[in-house]
Amino acid sequence: MTEPDDFGIAPFATLAHVGDTTPAPQHRPFWSRWREAVMALSPMLGPAEPADPSDPTATHRFESLGSVRIGCRLELPPKGVPVRAGLVTTHGYAAPDPLEANANRFRSLAARGVAVLVVRVRGFAGSRLDTGDWSGEPDALGWITRGFPSQGHELDEVLGWSLPQAVADVACAARALRGWLATRAQGRRAHPADLSAGGELRRRSRGDGRGADPARLAPH
Repeated sequence: MTEPDDFGIAPFATLAHVGDTTPAPQHRPFWSRWREAVMALSPMLGPAEPADPSDPTATHRFESLGSVRIGCRLELPPKGVPVRAGLVTTHGYAAPDPLEANANRFRSLAARGVAVLVVRVRGFAGSRLDTGDWSGEPDALGWITRGFPSQGHELDEVLGWSLPQAVADVACAARALRGWLATRAQGRRAHPADLSAGGELRRRSRGDGRGADPARLAPH
């Protein structure tokens, strides 16, 4: 048997070897429309009230695309330790642990001056007040197929898909945390702390605390 030329290489190398790098049709118009919709929002961290029964350990909440309320937990440095940076962390596809349990993992990092925002994207426990549970259905394929158009691929229809909406949730989390950091920096003659997002997106900025420039989003 003649072995394929990608036989025996690592999974990521295999994907890079056989993956098509050509963008899908309407790739640029779609993400341009997505960016316009996300940047039109002004997400702000607020108290998690009323509590989301699916995960009452959330401490904060913000509104994302479609006015969907996204639950999160903010892990802060101990008293006396200044906030020097911010981190937004997401989760995987499987049902995550409660927000409180995940936040506890970052206590040592918070002790070094990093404000950590642990986020649950829409449809997962902690962010179900406006969506319900998206872990099952449709057609037993679960969260990833939620809202995916069965026919046609108009831009507005695809924007209703769970995936770009979840990316919007993470982007809004980064912007909400940046606003919180900027508020703390006001009057100090200092730049807001660096901010990054682990998982899907990375956000890093320097500004004067007034938030004039929208976030620049880039793959992590």
